[in-house]
Amino acid sequence: MTSLRDMPVDRKVFLSIVTTSALALLVALTATLAYETATFERRVVEQLRAQVRLLHLEVPLRFDDSKATSKDLEALGTIPGIEAASVFRADGSTLARWVGTAGESPLPEGPLAERTRFDGERLTLTRAIRDEEELLGHILVVYRLPRLPERLARHGIVVGIVAVALLAVALSLTGLLRRLVTRPIFELATAAREVSARKDYRVRVTVGGNDEIGQLTRAFNQMLSAIERGEQEQRRAAEEIRALNADLERRVAHRTEQLETANRELEAFSYSVSHDLRAPLRAIDGFSHLLVVEHGPGLVPPARAYLERIRNATQKMGRLIDDLLKLSRVTRSELRCEAVDLSAMARQIAGDLAERTPRRRVRLGIDEGVTALGDARLLQVALQNLFDNAWKFTKRRDEGAIAFGEQRRGADRVFFVRDNGAGFDMRYVEKLFVPFQRLHREAEFSGTGIGLATVQRIVARHGGRVWAEGEVDKGATFFFTLGG
Repeated sequence: MTSLRDMPVDRKVFLSIVTTSALALLVALTATLAYETATFERRVVEQLRAQVRLLHLEVPLRFDDSKATSKDLEALGTIPGIEAASVFRADGSTLARWVGTAGESPLPEGPLAERTRFDGERLTLTRAIRDEEELLGHILVVYRLPRLPERLARHGIVVGIVAVALLAVALSLTGLLRRLVTRPIFELATAAREVSARKDYRVRVTVGGNDEIGQLTRAFNQMLSAIERGEQEQRRAAEEIRALNADLERRVAHRTEQLETANRELEAFSYSVSHDLRAPLRAIDGFSHLLVVEHGPGLVPPARAYLERIRNATQKMGRLIDDLLKLSRVTRSELRCEAVDLSAMARQIAGDLAERTPRRRVRLGIDEGVTALGDARLLQVALQNLFDNAWKFTKRRDEGAIAFGEQRRGADRVFFVRDNGAGFDMRYVEKLFVPFQRLHREAEFSGTGIGLATVQRIVARHGGRVWAEGEVDKGATFFFTLGG
């Protein structure tokens, strides 16, 4: 059985009208019966009194005319429901009486008081007859009340007629409402199902008016228009994206070809630097050394100093070439990510530095269990440069201090290398990671200015970043993160 919630709208409307009409009819019937019950006896009494007044019994009573009085009572008996009537003189004696065909209604004898009494199904009405202020006598009338079912039957007929009329009106209103209300809703629901099933947003519903349903239909059509425009724009955007992707793929392919060409040229340049430039430098350094060894005693002191400066310059240029080649290899080498124990790597690097300079006093603090995901070879190069840097700038301390560890900054893992060395001025911090940029003189601390640039390239290739904090003569700390 279909629940009320799932019932069609037109049936709901019909049931609503019929139910409302039935309830209204029931309320009206109840009110009518209550009113009829409350006013029936009063109306009957008023009608009997009116009939008694029409008899004009004052004259027969004054002349003690029983014959005329009897005729008046017989005329009163023609009224339906009156069973008996009696007229009494002022002293209470009976002047005349009339009893209907049933003849069973008791008529009291003797003096009576003016009153109205309901006894079961009968009404006994006693009324005084006066001529001005003089009491001439009394009239007593016995009236049989209609039974309640009879009264209800009369009302039932009326209620039935009204119910049939209301049902006809409900059917007429249902047909009218179906045309005005349910049919537009049905058309709207049909269109919505069609749009949902076929994804055809060109469907439109005819707007029948400017009421709420018309406004809903208009809004539905506007929504479909907006969706249709959105789909058209989406298709155009998709076509543009496909065109852009195709163009981007062509550009990427062209750019990749250019990069491959540049890499080949860079490899050729590296090979040229590695072989073509090293040979002249080795010749200059070798012949300078021979001049010092074989002809040094015969040279004047300035000439010997010039030769030493030539040899130092060629050796420095050789170191620069080596560092450039290392930086080039770091940029071009392929990443092989794996789990790397950075703590073990730091201990090995610090141990090698301590073996090379056994006279240095350096206090090491390396956190245990620091690991990361990355290319072990490149991370080795980065840590080597950071420790070399810290080792170099703490050489003037009686006891150097170098620490390596990990910090948590929000969701980031931040690794650091800290020292108590020469430090630097934070105004020039941006120059630290630029190739060949140095914040200290060569005479104070040797180097080519390539190490920190190499660290920056390695960290960037791992998707991280590197930065530094320091203060002159109070040490420095280098921080870096690794992506992933």
